[in-house]
Amino acid sequence: MSIARELLMGMLDAIDADPALAARVRAVLGVGVTTGEVPAHEPEILYATAAQYAERHAVSLRTVRTWISDGLPCVGDGRTRRVDVRAADAWRRARAGGDDAMAERARRDAARETARRAL
Repeated sequence: MSIARELLMGMLDAIDADPALAARVRAVLGVGVTTGEVPAHEPEILYATAAQYAERHAVSLRTVRTWISDGLPCVGDGRTRRVDVRAADAWRRARAGGDDAMAERARRDAARETARRAL
């Protein structure tokens, strides 16, 4: 095991053993603050694998991979690729707004066509 890994594992053990220390570390890192996207009983995660992101949002892995190819914010590449959860959630909200605008335009076009046919 590398020295860095041993150090991190020791820190994690210390944090697990001391709830006060765990609370301070979470406060410093900003972890555990809910954003509305994550249920309050789940800790907020900063980065997730595509599979974790899919499970978290109840969609298929294929859907997440499609989103990634469409521009879902990620870091890394290949097996080390992780979805930037905050940025990805914002990307999805922005994209949903675009879908609503497209749906509204389709409704207006359909109404115009119906009116034109009635003449």
